Amino acid sequence: MAVTANWTVSNLGQALESEAARYRKALDSLEAQEEARLARVDAEMARRGLLHSDAHRQGHFEARLEKLNQAIDSRIEIRRELICTCPELGTAPELKRLMDAIQDDVARLRTVCQGPGLLIPSEVFSGLRERSQEALDVLRREAAFPTPAKPKPAAVSVNVRAATFAAQPSAGSSIAAASPVSVPTRASLSAAAGSPTAVDAAYRKAEEVLVEVEERNAKLAAALRRLAAAIKGAGKLADERACYLEQVHFIAEQAVRPPVIRRVSVVKGLFVALRAGLRDFEPVAAALNAAGPLMATHFGLTWPPSR
Repeated sequence: MAVTANWTVSNLGQALESEAARYRKALDSLEAQEEARLARVDAEMARRGLLHSDAHRQGHFEARLEKLNQAIDSRIEIRRELICTCPELGTAPELKRLMDAIQDDVARLRTVCQGPGLLIPSEVFSGLRERSQEALDVLRREAAFPTPAKPKPAAVSVNVRAATFAAQPSAGSSIAAASPVSVPTRASLSAAAGSPTAVDAAYRKAEEVLVEVEERNAKLAAALRRLAAAIKGAGKLADERACYLEQVHFIAEQAVRPPVIRRVSVVKGLFVALRAGLRDFEPVAAALNAAGPLMATHFGLTWPPSR
């Protein structure tokens, strides 16, 4: 299906100017967050007598990596919104220019972080490029085959990327395999979580990633599998089962990543949320308490988790 081209060169130029201005504003906010996090890392390392250590350098890298991930997300989301008013931004040449800009950002980070004593797996940078390219491929398809707008349900506000644990800085990147990572929240699943389809789908997603976990940590995979099965079978949890299964899926995803790109602070927040939400539901609580120490050991955390 062809898209009728009704834009002009000036419209494209104006759209690119708007995109650049919006991205600069987003980047200013991200840089302020990065500076605050770097200051916290410096203070903590000074307190522990580890200034200029490998741990100190890794802390700086993780802060920069997190900012880059969020910057990439901002670039893509801004482009997605502007394509609605200027479809040419969704053409292959314009998306390639955006990808080139992202590639430059990734290359700069890699150059900055190639100091002594800090070994960053190449998959960290290739993962950034791959998931960025896949996200832009989705934009290209969306621009070529726009989905007709559907009436929205009354007064339901959903933000899948809601910062449930925004007060805690992320310990790693938001590389989400092939797509941006979204921390599962009750709000993000409230519309469909109660149906058997939603629960079954969430359970299957968890099972798929647990196959990978098993290759690295068989005991942890078995414990998480028992937890997922207990949640799925807990009818008393009703529409919350899919949400809890999404949280188990997220933890499992993080477990298979290299330590340097794990979002440990988010995982810690999910530990707290799972324990608070499931402690009154047997046998789910028992399965969680059995999995807890194994999860904590894998991520370098403690169990039971502290708030």
